[in-house]
Amino acid sequence: MDRAVLDRKVAALAREPGVDPELAYQLGATLASRDDWQLLRINPVRFAAELGWDPRQTLDLMLRAVRTGLLDFAWSFVCPLCGGVEQSYETIAALAASAGGEFHCTPCDIDTVVELDEVIEVSFTINASVHALRLDVYADVSSYERYFRSASVERSPEMQRYLDHNRLAFRSVPPGGTERLRFDAAPGHYRLTTYDVHDRLEITVEERPAAEQHLDVQLGSGGLVPRDVVLGAGNVALHVHNHTPARAGVTLFRVKRDEIMGIIANSPNCWHPRLSGKLLLNNQTFRDVFGMDRLRSTLQLKMRSLTILFTDLKGSTAIYDRVGDLVAYSLVRDHFAVLRDAVREHSGAIVKTMGDSLMATFSSPDDGVAAALAMMSGVACLGERWQRDGLELGLKIGLHEGPALVINADERLDYFGQAVNIAARVQGLAAAGEVWLTAAIFGYEAVRRQLEARHLEPRPLTAALKGVGDPVAVYCCQVAAPRGQPVPTR
Repeated sequence: MDRAVLDRKVAALAREPGVDPELAYQLGATLASRDDWQLLRINPVRFAAELGWDPRQTLDLMLRAVRTGLLDFAWSFVCPLCGGVEQSYETIAALAASAGGEFHCTPCDIDTVVELDEVIEVSFTINASVHALRLDVYADVSSYERYFRSASVERSPEMQRYLDHNRLAFRSVPPGGTERLRFDAAPGHYRLTTYDVHDRLEITVEERPAAEQHLDVQLGSGGLVPRDVVLGAGNVALHVHNHTPARAGVTLFRVKRDEIMGIIANSPNCWHPRLSGKLLLNNQTFRDVFGMDRLRSTLQLKMRSLTILFTDLKGSTAIYDRVGDLVAYSLVRDHFAVLRDAVREHSGAIVKTMGDSLMATFSSPDDGVAAALAMMSGVACLGERWQRDGLELGLKIGLHEGPALVINADERLDYFGQAVNIAARVQGLAAAGEVWLTAAIFGYEAVRRQLEARHLEPRPLTAALKGVGDPVAVYCCQVAAPRGQPVPTR
C-alpha cells in the first residue's frame, strides 16, 4: 500500500464537509490493516458493525471517500440464491445501460428480474492509486468462487457440502492454452461453467455405455462452444481451449436438481445486511455528491417498493403579499431546513423541491412516517414564532408505498409511476397539521407502533383520487392542531 497516497487522501477526506476528521483517520488506519481480499467489495453495513460504527455515518463517510479518491464503489447484479456477482459497474448510468428486464445466473441457471431493492448490491473497494489489489483468483477453486461471489452471502453448511461433493474438477486455463478434465460419467446431468464470461456447457449423459469420449470445448469472449451435448455413460475427456486474452477458470459439476432444490427451500444461504441499490438512492449524501453522475436520458430502473412522501406548506402564498418576498422567502427556507434535517435523520433522500413543496423517498414506510412526524414537530416549533407574528402557516404531508421506476428528469434522479401519483394525490387531501397515509403504509406494524407511541388515532377513510381508478383506503393523522385547538389523543 502506498502510505503517502493513503495519508494524502485520508487528509482530504477529513476536510470534507460533514466528515468527522477522527473517523476519517480511523477509516484510513483500518483500510491499511486489511488484506487484499478484505479490500475487495467492502460491505459498508457489515464494515460498520465490525467496528461498532454508526452504519449511516459510515456510509456517508465512504461516499465522501469515493469523492476524494480513497475508495471506489460498484453496482453489481447479484444472484439472490447463490450470491454470485454476474456483472459490476462503476456508475448507475453504466448499470442502467446494461440492465435489461432480467439477468441470468450461470451456476444456478436462473433468470432474475433486475430490481434495485435486493439484486443490485453496492460495495466499496480500495482505489488503485492507493493500493493495487494482488489477488490470486485462479490459485484454487475457493479463491475463484470467492472472487465471483458477494461478500455478503454465507453459504449454508448443507449447500457447501452439496457443492464440495458434486464439484468434479476445477481448472485454470491460460490465455491461448488448453486444459483437460477427465471424469467418469454416470447417467445424469453435468454442467461446465466459467464465471469469467458467465457461460455454461450442459452435458446430458444417457444410460447407454460408450467407449472413452473426447470433447473439444472452445472458450471465447462470447462463451462456451458447444453449449449442449449428449454423451453416453463412461469415461469422458474434456479439452478446454481458451481463446480469450486472459486467464479463465472452468468448473465441472454434477447437477442433482431435486437435491439442490431441497437445499434452497430448507437450508438457504445466509445473507448479511448489505447496501442495496435502493438504500443508496435513498441516501442524501449520495444524491448530494453523485446524483447527477452522467445520467443517461433513457435511464430506467425498477424498484419494487419505495416509500414516497410529499409535503406542502399551507398559507405560504398569502404571506408573500403580507410580509414581502424577502421575509417570506426566509420563512420558507427555514421550513425547508427542518424538512431536510428530518429526511436525512431518518435515512431518506430529497428528490426535489417544488415552490414550497418537497418530495422525498425512503427505503421503508416506518422511516418515512418517522420523518413525517419529525417534520411536523420541527415545523410546529417554527409555527409558534410565526403565530406570534400573526402568520398562519401549516405543514401538510402525504405518504404512499409501492413500485416505481427510477428515471432521469432534467439530469436529476427522479421517480415515475402510479405510486408517485398516489402519494402526491394523498398529500393533496391533507389539511394543515395532518399526515395522510395510504393502507400500504398503515399496513406496516412498525408504522402503527410509531403512531401509538405518539397517541395518534388515525381516522380511516376512503378517497377517490384523480387518475386512480378505484377508491383508495387512507388514514388521516392529525398531528399538529389548528390554532387554539388541542390535538386529539386517546
